[in-house]
Amino acid sequence: MFKIDKISNRIIPLQVKGFAEVESNFGQELEWLLLEDKKSSRIQFRKPFDSDNRDNWPEIIEWLVSNMTLLEKALRQPLAEAGSKLKVLGIAESDD
Repeated sequence: MFKIDKISNRIIPLQVKGFAEVESNFGQELEWLLLEDKKSSRIQFRKPFDSDNRDNWPEIIEWLVSNMTLLEKALRQPLAEAGSKLKVLGIAESDD
């Protein structure tokens, strides 16, 4: 686990091997929200659903699980590499 500060929040997206590669691995275009003044940034992939209608819930759940799994797989290696680089640079500390 890494302790992330505002500086590393700006660096991590730059260290991730190209947004295009992550999107290619995910299979869809993603929305990258780099929150400059925060300790975190956001990556979004959205689809409109009528979530008030309980009949739609199985489809929504299937979509969420499927896409969260794909996103995790697409980000796993690039984030691990970025974290390692940040540790080497002394920007992120390991909690181990």
